[in-house]
Amino acid sequence: MKSRKRLPISLWVVQQTKLIPPSKARALVERDRLMSPAMAGARTRLLLITAAAGYGKTSVLVQLYETLAQQRRQLCWISLDAADNDHVRFLAHLVAGLRGAVPTFGAELALMLGSAAGAPASVLRSRLLNELTAIDDDLYLFLDDYHAIADPEVRDTLAAILLAPLPRIHLLIATRNRNEMPVGRLLALGQMVEIGAAELAFSEVEAGQFIDNAGLKPLSRNQLARLRAQTEGWVASLQLAAIALHGVEDVTRFLDEFSGETRAVGEFLGEEVLRRQPEYLQQFLMETSILRRFNTGLVQAVTVSQDGRRILDEVEAKNLFIFSLDGARNWYRYHHLFADFLQRRLRDRQPAMVETLHRRAAEWLTHHAMPIEAIDHAFLAGDARLAGQLLDATCTDLFSAGQLTTLQMQAARLPREMLSRLPRLQLELSWDHELRWQFPAATKALASVREYLASTRQRHTSNLTRDERVFLESKLAHREMMLMLLKDRLSEAYDLAERWTAETPAEEPFMRASVGTTMMHADRERYSCKGAPAVAASLHQLFLAGGAHYGTVFHDSSSGLMLFMRGELLAAERVYERARLTAIALQGEGSRLTAMPTALLAELRYERGDLVAARDLLARHPHAAMDFGFTDYPIARFVTGSRLAFANGRHADAEDALAAGLQVAEAYGLQRLRAHLVNERVRQLLANGRCDEAADILDLALDGTSSAALMPCVAATTTDELRMLAWSRVCIARDEQAQALPVLRAWVAHTRERCCVRAMMRISAVLVRLHLSCGDLAGARRVLRTVLQLTPGDGFVRSFIDEGTTVVAALRDLLTGVVDSTSALARRLRDILLAGESPVARDPAGQAATAAAETGGINARELEIITLTAQGMATSDISAALGLTDSTVKWYWQRIFAKLEVNRRFAAVKLARHRRWIV
Repeated sequence: MKSRKRLPISLWVVQQTKLIPPSKARALVERDRLMSPAMAGARTRLLLITAAAGYGKTSVLVQLYETLAQQRRQLCWISLDAADNDHVRFLAHLVAGLRGAVPTFGAELALMLGSAAGAPASVLRSRLLNELTAIDDDLYLFLDDYHAIADPEVRDTLAAILLAPLPRIHLLIATRNRNEMPVGRLLALGQMVEIGAAELAFSEVEAGQFIDNAGLKPLSRNQLARLRAQTEGWVASLQLAAIALHGVEDVTRFLDEFSGETRAVGEFLGEEVLRRQPEYLQQFLMETSILRRFNTGLVQAVTVSQDGRRILDEVEAKNLFIFSLDGARNWYRYHHLFADFLQRRLRDRQPAMVETLHRRAAEWLTHHAMPIEAIDHAFLAGDARLAGQLLDATCTDLFSAGQLTTLQMQAARLPREMLSRLPRLQLELSWDHELRWQFPAATKALASVREYLASTRQRHTSNLTRDERVFLESKLAHREMMLMLLKDRLSEAYDLAERWTAETPAEEPFMRASVGTTMMHADRERYSCKGAPAVAASLHQLFLAGGAHYGTVFHDSSSGLMLFMRGELLAAERVYERARLTAIALQGEGSRLTAMPTALLAELRYERGDLVAARDLLARHPHAAMDFGFTDYPIARFVTGSRLAFANGRHADAEDALAAGLQVAEAYGLQRLRAHLVNERVRQLLANGRCDEAADILDLALDGTSSAALMPCVAATTTDELRMLAWSRVCIARDEQAQALPVLRAWVAHTRERCCVRAMMRISAVLVRLHLSCGDLAGARRVLRTVLQLTPGDGFVRSFIDEGTTVVAALRDLLTGVVDSTSALARRLRDILLAGESPVARDPAGQAATAAAETGGINARELEIITLTAQGMATSDISAALGLTDSTVKWYWQRIFAKLEVNRRFAAVKLARHRRWIV
């Protein structure tokens, strides 16, 4: 089974009939008296036509559309319905309609809508507004039946368009209610005109024109006045009367019996309109009333008749509440009031037929590639099994088109036990769960697929073909591998990737490319990077061959990390930038997808010593969610953010970043993230002279691991390396250099042999510090000479500078004449260290230790929390005031209790006051 190659907006997603104003065979009544206020409204930001069903709202919009079309204006029409309560689907139709008016509109937005995982609604909304701003001529956007919209994202998008400074964009909306539009503000600004039921009601003159257009004998002035008074100008009632008047000789008697009140419409339709039609036409109308829209083929399938075209022509000729939805008069719909009445009549008189009719509709729509409508009819037929099968068959297209809301809403309508028997649907839902780090839900979905495949294989009762089974098993294995990758269980992910490669004949490019990326990603963490750049380049092309642009962002993020590990920082930077640009094109600047390569690029820029650029990159996504992408993303975000804050003397902020990262690590069981955070926290505590705290944190992280176990081995990973580095730092602080020296040397050799320059550099920096701590200047210089001569590029700066003033001094001394500074790294370090600027904002070792001693080790953030508590603030108030989560504040309190040796908050406050830390 091969996946469908998609366009940015798939043709099957956009219903072209929704983009054409509906029309009737007979001429509409010219609403000349309404055209003046309607045209005035069209010149404002919003013309709002509001009234109950049957008041001719759509007809007024159509007449205004035709008037503007004659003036060669730029026009876009969308007929809305309940299926548009999916933000991506709504935007797909909006972009398609706008491109019909402005062919150059929305190319970037169309690409974003084609992103399989779906861009955030806020990002899509922002991009839409940006592209609307570029329209330099008046554009008129017609939205019919806006009352069908309940989705808050769609409503927010419309409100954003209305409130944005877009003077060239005019909205003309017909709705039964105001539907949470910002009408108050628009009215205050004079940017809105509203036409209501009172204005829409037909005048006596218009009622007469309506009767004339219906082909009836002219009524007397008195008869016309009575008809207008009895219907109160309600268009639907007038049309019913016009239909019923055909063949009536005694008009006065008819008017005596006729009531135009809304509550009598159903009865009147049945007694006066339908009974005047031949029996075959009555049956046709009832049977086709179940259809939201229909053409000849569909009505013939539903009615089991070959006379569909002839009868449709007859219905249209008799003006029986039917609208044409395209210029070719191929697709139609009934007026909503008429359809509702016919459906009630069908249920009352032929209830057994309803299920059969919906089933026939579902079958025809399925065979003609209209899956969403087919699924709706299957549910209306009471056949959840058929609906599930249809959803299972089309879920990949829905997911690929970004219509996750539709997919999830339809899946929610199915019985829970049935979901477990729909393998394709479960695989798509699991993929969505995985991308959002909803790992338990993903695990459950994958387990149900595996159980389904196993049970059907044993019973031999499955209707799966051999090729379908092979493809499903391949996709399941791929999803299980990706789950392990995103959970950062890289050894298991690698094993699954190897098994997939050996056992799966699937040719699907995306799966093959992501399997290769998984192996490269896991290899890097096990210090295996040889030959990886060529592999990464070929995998990138494979993603593109499969149209998986979204996947290239993940792949480039991973290959950038691999290049970073190899010491090829310029190449890594180029790949990260490519990933960022692709992510921005797909999901916008503020998306989580863009935040991932942006954080990785900030990490690289920080290492190169460009702190300003690193800070600016992180500032672009200050509130980005961390439950996304590779674990390297939160590592880069939290650790780089903490280092930046620490380097600038903002120690409380540095600690906050690490505490926030620890919450993520604990929530998702990410041991590699935890190892990075512990290593950085130990470094910062030791720099502040807080050796005992650092040792306590390390002991908790190592959990009894012996020094022998910290030596590198074939299976060693970067998690092992980081634990070793934290342990070595504490050894140095405790004057236990002899223990750490052989371990550090072994790790330098281990990483050097495997061309893992990044790891070698950070280990070497700690080794330099170790030599300096025991007065071995010659040993420190030997390590520095080696790394300066071996390291390609000029990027590894902060690994040394962040080890403190002793290492910086040794580097400065070495680069002023001891070593010929011919390497790029040496020149870069020399420029920074000898430029007359301090590479570290301040050296905190002395003064921070003194400050900590004065407050019993309580840092500025902890003292702030104590102060706010003393002022009577609760945890939630403190978290809001400081921009922290409640759990982070509680975490700080546990630290405060440990430092002050108390176990109650009031005791901590009392002690702080006694020591005069607070008032």
